[in-house]
This record gives sequence, C-alpha cells and structure tokens, in this order.
Amino acid sequence: MKILQLIPNISPGGAERIVVDLSNELAKKHDVILSTLYDKHADDLFREQIIDKVQTITLGKRLGFDLQVIFRLYKVIKKIRPDIIHTHLRGLNYLMPLIPFLGKVPIVHTVHNDAYQECQNSKIRRVRKYFFENKKIFPVTISKASAKSFKEAYGEELDILIYNGRETPTKTNKYNHVSKELESYKKNSDSRIFINIGRQEKQKNQLMLVEAFKQLIIKDNANAILIIIGGGRNSKSSLAIQKQLKKVNGNIYLLGEKKNTTDYLLASDFFCLSSLFEGMPITLIEAFATETIPISTSVGGITEMISELDDSLLSEEVDLSSYYEALKRAYFLSEETERNLKAKAKQLFTSKYSIEQCSTQYLNLYLKLI
Repeated sequence: MKILQLIPNISPGGAERIVVDLSNELAKKHDVILSTLYDKHADDLFREQIIDKVQTITLGKRLGFDLQVIFRLYKVIKKIRPDIIHTHLRGLNYLMPLIPFLGKVPIVHTVHNDAYQECQNSKIRRVRKYFFENKKIFPVTISKASAKSFKEAYGEELDILIYNGRETPTKTNKYNHVSKELESYKKNSDSRIFINIGRQEKQKNQLMLVEAFKQLIIKDNANAILIIIGGGRNSKSSLAIQKQLKKVNGNIYLLGEKKNTTDYLLASDFFCLSSLFEGMPITLIEAFATETIPISTSVGGITEMISELDDSLLSEEVDLSSYYEALKRAYFLSEETERNLKAKAKQLFTSKYSIEQCSTQYLNLYLKLI
C-alpha cells in the first residue's frame, strides 16, 4: 500500500510527533511518503527522526495563503499515485480544492484538537462538513472529548475514534547528562522534580502553572523544582508569555527547546499539564510510558486518560486554586500509591496508547476504505 501523509511542517508539537511515529511504523511494511507544506526549517526537530524507509517531500510553502502549493501538491499526488491520503492540521485546507480531480483516492483526516480550535474559520468548516457528509473525507477523532467537539462543530457523528500512540520511549546517549543537570537544580537528594513540556503560548497556560507551583513551595514548604521545556512562537501573545516566564526564578527553570524530552521525563517525578484546551497530548502519552505521574487540568482527552489512572490528579476547575490543590495532592502521595500509579500508567500505555496499537487501527481503516 502506498500512503501519503500530509502536514504543514514537522516543528515540535503533538500532531507532528504522531505523524512521524505513525509514518515510521507504517513504513515497516508499506510505502510511506511524508509531505510537508513548508520546506525544511531549523524548527523541524522531528525531521531527523524519520527513518530512511519514509520518503519525504516538501512543497515550498510561503507564509500566508500560498496558491502555488495547491498546484505543487497536485503534481506530487499524480506522480506518486497514493492508495490513501492522510491529512493533518491545515494540510487538509490545501488538499480540499483538489478533491474533485483525485478520483476515488480515499482521504483520511485526523482532528488533533478540539474541532472548533482546529478549524476556527466557519467558512472552511462548512466546506469540510460538505466533504465529511459526502464521504469524500473520513474524519478521525482522538478521544471521546475530541469526538464530542467534532459533533458540536459539524452537527453529526461522522468520525472514527482512534487513540493517539507513541513509540516506547527510551533513554538517549544524553540521559546521564540530563540526570546530572536536574540533580544540580535540586536543593538536596529528596527534592521532587515537576516538569512541563509544551509551547509557551496561551493554550498551554504556563503562567498559571508557575503561580500554582509557587504556592506549593510557599504554603506547603515543598521540596521541589519545576522544569519548563519548550519554545514559543512569534505571535504577540506568545512573546508576551515568554517575556513573563523569563522573569521567574528560585525553584523554576526554563530550559528552552530540547530534542531529547524523553530523557527529562525519565528523570522527573511528576509531569504537569495546565492547558486551557487539548486533544490528546502526545506528551501525556509519553508521561504514561515513562511512568511519570501526570497532574493536569481537566480538559479534552486528558480527562479521559487521567481518570483511568486516578482522577485526583486532575484539577476540578481550570483555575489557579484548583490546580494548586492538584499539585498538592500529587506532592503528598504515599510511596506505595506512587508505585501503583506508575505501574498502572505503563500498563495503560502498552494496552491503549502505543504506536503499535495506533498504527494497526489506522491500517485497518485504510484497508477498509481502498
């Protein structure tokens, strides 16, 4: 089977992570072409993780709407003649004008976030809805919350539910350096390490996380440090958040972008998510796989995942006081409870959120459609 995966770029992000892992896994037995709208960029941290069996193509997109990309994409499709096309994020917007000219090639589109957040333009949503209803595009949602948002956005249950998956994380050759680095930040050997991984933007809500963590230190005299990994974007709101975060000090450390985030998870005790909305974060799946206990706001597919583990790890509301209480509950867990949670998290990863489980379900869908 020849499979074309289409995504804007491979910069750090959950959708980009799953596309690389899925492409690598499917390429073990099938021909996979991974096409990005944009050319290679310094921010494409996942590109070097694409295995040699996956063919990569770039379409030279410029900033803003680029009509030429549609014509380039059409030439690529005609040349490689894929059996299935699988789109992600805004990649679908550039494929939709070509659908009348593609014959019977099935198109799958994964909704990686809340359906309204993924496509905020109501006119484009109406076009997508037309193609969804007429079975020209087959939408996939990634959690029960994602499926609910899809129905609210498009009015019907037209989606197929497939959970995200991740390769089993392993230590890199930088792990020992990471472990020593984190030890250097700790007050003493008993300090607990909390970690947040994500873009510094409004959705990820790191400013609330920082304030909640400060309360944990001050009110509960917590022997803990907070590590924040990730970069920002060039938008005004993201730059403003980055500026405010740079002012933090004490027990909080900003480490910027990292290619080996798994090493940092493996060396940490707790994984913090403070998002305002989410689909099903790949970083949360990685936390399950590395047995790093998650603490999160109750949004999107996060609620479904963590409730299976222990719903006390969820904040009751998406606000400062609720998130502080969730941090506090996690910090004061008994050693036995921590051991049990770690074992259960790893079991849930293996049974539901591995890339093997995910790719098998996508492959079954592809075979059903062609």
